[in-house]
Amino acid sequence: MRRMLFVAPFIAVLALVAGAMRLLAFLADQPYVPYNPDLEGARIVESRDRARADPNAKYDVIFGGTSRTLADYNTESVAALLGERCGADRRLASYNLGRLALFYSVFLDYLRANELPKLLVLEFSPHVLLDYSPGGKPRPQEEARSDWLGYEAYRARLKLDEVIFAGAVEAALGLSDLIQMNPGHLVLMIRALQRHSDQWLARLYYMLRSTQGEGVRIGDAGQVLYRIYFPSREAAKLVDNVESEYGKYVGWLSSPPDADAWRSFTQILDLFESGRQVVVVRPPVAPELYALENKKQGAMIEEVTGYLRRRGVAYFDMNDGDYFSTDRTHVDWYDTARLSRDVADRLVKVIRPGLFSPGSSCSTE
Repeated sequence: MRRMLFVAPFIAVLALVAGAMRLLAFLADQPYVPYNPDLEGARIVESRDRARADPNAKYDVIFGGTSRTLADYNTESVAALLGERCGADRRLASYNLGRLALFYSVFLDYLRANELPKLLVLEFSPHVLLDYSPGGKPRPQEEARSDWLGYEAYRARLKLDEVIFAGAVEAALGLSDLIQMNPGHLVLMIRALQRHSDQWLARLYYMLRSTQGEGVRIGDAGQVLYRIYFPSREAAKLVDNVESEYGKYVGWLSSPPDADAWRSFTQILDLFESGRQVVVVRPPVAPELYALENKKQGAMIEEVTGYLRRRGVAYFDMNDGDYFSTDRTHVDWYDTARLSRDVADRLVKVIRPGLFSPGSSCSTE
């Protein structure tokens, strides 16, 4: 009994810390969505590894790109609309392989090793054609080695299992949603709360949420939902872009062009010249980030879009829409359904007749 009295204060403190986010949401009159970063992160990695390593996987539609593609598009809803509007004689299978085309050379290897889809929706963002080495990014060969080779793949799998186990234990004990902060976060929060006197409790709650990262959760057909704990655009605005990607991205956009990335990009297009189709899409980002990209790499962007026009490859830029992004680079989950519909509407207008079924053509109505 005396031992229980000794540990009781520690148990009480642990219970208070574990329930702090839930309590704060209640006091701020905001919806509470539990979040387990270890478990969700492991599920995302597991889903991506399974999709790209399955030799029997056959897809009609694939989305390939960076984490922007991974977050932005629900490929199942896109494929359903394409199948309906383009007279497909079956349900179209689709998958989101975002981040696999962060390096075009790695994505090219994947495409060569697997059965090609009828339609590839390929992301073009300026940074994918730039040399990553000045920014300390791993080269494609280094990334691929950890993914595919024997012992390293085994170690990666073992580590993934450990994280899944740890996340499951945290969830069972109610410890997965702990507040995570460092001194930098504290300074940003104090400044933000000083600037705004309205809804200070809700601001505090969502700013604490933002310190937990991107709130990612695995969705349908490989899509990863970003900022899942922000229930709406209004809630997301309360954090004042605390986790902005703008500052880090400036350095990346100052990198020189990468000849290997350009060569792989053109070879990917070559794969889809006969009986298949590739459409290149520039994903939406926040207006200030879009302006930065155009300012830093305007000449390269013109070169790419001109090249696509000369080859007759369909290209469109989704930055004329109004989609919300807390971190300015990934569209928040509640706007991705609308973005997916908008992308599908544009795809319908450029799909070649008979792509999904002989003699069929797409209706734009």
